[in-house]
Amino acid sequence: MLIYFYWFLLFFFLIIAFISLYFTFIQLIYFYLPNRIGLAFSDSKVINLIEKIIEDYHLKNINNFIESGSGTGFVVRKMSKIGNFKKYIGVEVDWLIIFMSRIFSWLEKSKVSFIRKDIFDYKIPQNSLVYCYFTSDINTNLYKKGKFQNMVVICLTFEIERCFTDKSF
Repeated sequence: MLIYFYWFLLFFFLIIAFISLYFTFIQLIYFYLPNRIGLAFSDSKVINLIEKIIEDYHLKNINNFIESGSGTGFVVRKMSKIGNFKKYIGVEVDWLIIFMSRIFSWLEKSKVSFIRKDIFDYKIPQNSLVYCYFTSDINTNLYKKGKFQNMVVICLTFEIERCFTDKSF
């Protein structure tokens, strides 16, 4: 009977080790390397940028902060500590990253909800501030499908010219 317990412990620790290695690999590819070669903003710069936009444009009456493609959820978790929104939501498609994000959120005792869904299938609530860190093609498609109506969108890679060709802006 004791041997089964040892096998269970070994199996459990192997799963934890696999998740840790997977998460470390994802973090290396998506966060460390782009920041080292200057291809992406660091998370702290993104937080400062969002705070400045909220302050400069007087966006105090918005109910929800949504991070689309939240990954590990660093931005939405940090905003939950310093922001004044009613809800904080991270939307991500990868179940393993969502699992890790929920663990981090629980450990930090933050009030963030993580939803495992494709952003094209998720109905973004009205009166939201949406932070996206996607390629401009994804953001353009989201705009054309009407996902960004009646909300504020902060995006580092959004090509406005391709969306507003009818001069309606």
